[in-house]
Amino acid sequence: MKEWSWLIATLRALVYALCTAVFVWPLASLTTALAGGLGAAAGALLGLWLSRGRVRSPLIVLGALLAGLLLEGLLRVLTRSDELASALAPAGFLALIDALRFGLLAVPIATTLSALSARHRTLAFVEVGLGGMMVSQLVAEHRHGAINRPFEIADPILAIGGDPSVVFYGLGMVAVVLLALVLIMERSLGRLIAHLAVVALLVLLAGYGAEQGVLPRPEPNGGGLGLTGKPEGKQQENKHGQGRGRERRDNDNLEFRDQEQNKDKQTPVAVVLLHDDYSPPTGIYYFRQGAFSQFNGRRLIGTTRDGLDRDVQAGFPVDELLVPDAPEANSERATLESTVALLADHTRPFGLESPVSFQAAQ
Repeated sequence: MKEWSWLIATLRALVYALCTAVFVWPLASLTTALAGGLGAAAGALLGLWLSRGRVRSPLIVLGALLAGLLLEGLLRVLTRSDELASALAPAGFLALIDALRFGLLAVPIATTLSALSARHRTLAFVEVGLGGMMVSQLVAEHRHGAINRPFEIADPILAIGGDPSVVFYGLGMVAVVLLALVLIMERSLGRLIAHLAVVALLVLLAGYGAEQGVLPRPEPNGGGLGLTGKPEGKQQENKHGQGRGRERRDNDNLEFRDQEQNKDKQTPVAVVLLHDDYSPPTGIYYFRQGAFSQFNGRRLIGTTRDGLDRDVQAGFPVDELLVPDAPEANSERATLESTVALLADHTRPFGLESPVSFQAAQ
């Protein structure tokens, strides 16, 4: 047995457990995620033990396949047990089946991957690839700069005034260090610690660079749908090197468009936290910052008459700003508090459908 092999085996089992638990967590309960992690850790240790034996690799793959099919068959029989379902109640019975399925099936899968990668080091990149996919899907909704997603991570942080991007940096750092452990198979403890130190230093430098703006950050395209008061197009350079941009348009003179172009390139310009559950009857969350309520003979524009669109405010409140003639709560309309965090400068405040009041907040 190699020197410090027990430490390497423990670290690899920990990586398998964490990656599997992170993958299962959004799909099922916490208990199921823990069961999947324990099954993957057991499979990782079993695979390392098999890799040092005389069992050939094709037999390991075939045995894992047969074991997976046998376990799935047993689970299907178990799901038809009326006595167990009655004893545990529907919710507990389903939770048990999910925990057993993820926990037991993780064992043959992890065993095969661990054994083959231990024997053939080129397959270690398969481990890293699968681990990276499992971890990245946890924050997949964060892509394109959407710091308000996933909600499970971002909402609690935004609610206390924190910055979710710091947590995402931390998750990325932990993921990189864990996945690097899979590639490290050193005989010497000193070399193992040195390699881990180098990986940690590189990750910290990358995080510091991103925080200081060295790495690029996504910026709102197209002036934030015209709501920020910035020009829609990028400045163009003329032959003399002088910038020439489009004129800034007032919020009331925006073009009335049925559809926005390049939806896939838009970057969030605000994060809205709803303080209670709310499902809009139309299926669309309608936020008003401007309104086109008057036809001037050629196109719709912002109203020039008094008493119309009074919920559209001209400026941000210093303390609290009450909306005139706001609808009262009744059997068909409930009061919903919300907190709006602007990611880009806006020309006006906005609220969710018939706001009652606006109040400044840090």
